[in-house]
Amino acid sequence: MSLRKKTGNLAAIFSLLVALIAANPSPASATDSLGGHLPGAERSLSLGVSADLDYTCLTDSAGYYLETQGWIVEPTLPAGLSYDATTHHISGTPTETGQFGLSDMVCDVFDAATGHIMSSVQFQGGSITVSDPNPPPPTNVAPAASIILESLNNDGCEFAMTLFFPQGSDEGSVIAKFSAGTSFVILHGLELNQVSHWRANPSSIEYLANEYEEDWAYTGERGGNNPGCGDWMTVTVDYTVGGSLAETATATVKPTRSSTEADGNLYAAEGKCWLEYDYKIQQQAFGYENLDSPTLIQIQSVGGSGELTITVPETEVGDTGQFVFNLTDQAVDAARINGWLQDPLGFDLHHSGEFNCGEGLIIGLLMVTERDANPWPVKIIDLDGLIPCGKGTFSGPGLGFQDGEVCQDAPVGTYVDKVRALTATACPTGMTTEFAGAASKGDCFKPKKPTMAKIKVPKSAKFGSSLTLSGKTDQGTILNFSASGACKLVPIQSGVNRNFKVTMNKKPGTCKLTALAKPSGRFSGLTNVFLVKVTKTGK
Repeated sequence: MSLRKKTGNLAAIFSLLVALIAANPSPASATDSLGGHLPGAERSLSLGVSADLDYTCLTDSAGYYLETQGWIVEPTLPAGLSYDATTHHISGTPTETGQFGLSDMVCDVFDAATGHIMSSVQFQGGSITVSDPNPPPPTNVAPAASIILESLNNDGCEFAMTLFFPQGSDEGSVIAKFSAGTSFVILHGLELNQVSHWRANPSSIEYLANEYEEDWAYTGERGGNNPGCGDWMTVTVDYTVGGSLAETATATVKPTRSSTEADGNLYAAEGKCWLEYDYKIQQQAFGYENLDSPTLIQIQSVGGSGELTITVPETEVGDTGQFVFNLTDQAVDAARINGWLQDPLGFDLHHSGEFNCGEGLIIGLLMVTERDANPWPVKIIDLDGLIPCGKGTFSGPGLGFQDGEVCQDAPVGTYVDKVRALTATACPTGMTTEFAGAASKGDCFKPKKPTMAKIKVPKSAKFGSSLTLSGKTDQGTILNFSASGACKLVPIQSGVNRNFKVTMNKKPGTCKLTALAKPSGRFSGLTNVFLVKVTKTGK
């Protein structure tokens, strides 16, 4: 029989090399479990045989310890078994066969050194399967089909289903029943191949016959309402080989509705283009045997000039990631997974072309959600490119782009006559500008010398006498005074003007007063000196 895959179409910008899927796994970490079992494990029990299953949260980490809180949803257990909320054990003697799905178990995480709570985590409870240890003798019945169900935890509350028929099936002889409580929907398979994949919503099972009409037919066989989002759903599959009924296959799944989150921030600093990218995964990755599905982060410039892809080898629902990408050098600068620092050089990275902070970005979070399928985007975000600095402004560290308050005005005496400038250009020698932010060389002109305001300074003065000087030129530029010799000077704030009080010493001598106006705008500097003879009589 041929192999057929049901997969969604990928956008051309997210086509990937197959080699990206085979990333090396990250170094092993502490193992957390439920009573010594891995999360999501299936517990196999025998009908009529007593059992005691431990669902206490355990860890072999020396850095933290776990305390069990209980189930998110109280599980429906096989008849004869019960759950003890104090010991967190399921025990008893099962009197009913079948597979029973368990909800997630909630555990609090405490720091072993301080005893402080760090966070709460969820472990997949898995399922309990009760079988009859003394089944009737085999009668050459064909083996059951293999059913693989995966809750995708996406916005559409979808689940993925894979069927594998070891010996094939007769045309039109496959019957699949989807049930939750008293509700069920039955579909009839048509030309199913050895391996096939589908995606569906539990509340619209019958539409599989419309979306995959070459595979399924719906004849109205149903009871109650459709299974709902968040319900445990049981899928049973029967098929015939050579006219004989094969064994019945059974599997359970609990599709839920949630949305993988992602956010990004593009900025320029230190002469390079940077991207901060955060995500929280809510989508169920497809796990195959001992291989956890990788997550791919793919960054593309809108203009298509730059592309960068990294692989995070292992992924689980609830995982968070924080990355800082150096797009200029096309490298990972910093990374955290679930709050733990990672080696930036430890990721499988592929890149091509060059990035420009002025171009927008398309960032895709890609995952494998079906057996043998290529990664496909579960979350895509778009970021606008940075706005370049306009004329009259510049930004060297920001690569000439606006980024908050990065763009600087051209200082007095300089100008910027182009967009996205890294530096300002000085006016020709002996020339300046009137204000900061000049946008043209034509804004440069030769400075004029200011004129001194009329200042009454006597040629002589008595011991201990004083006088007041105004700190302004005729053009309004600031004028400062300094004093030396036989006098002292104190600045006096008077409204918007600045005056100076000069007090003569009580000894004979010469008071030297120096007026200084610094260059300002279109005016050059100015210096003037006044000498006052200090005597007892003031003559």
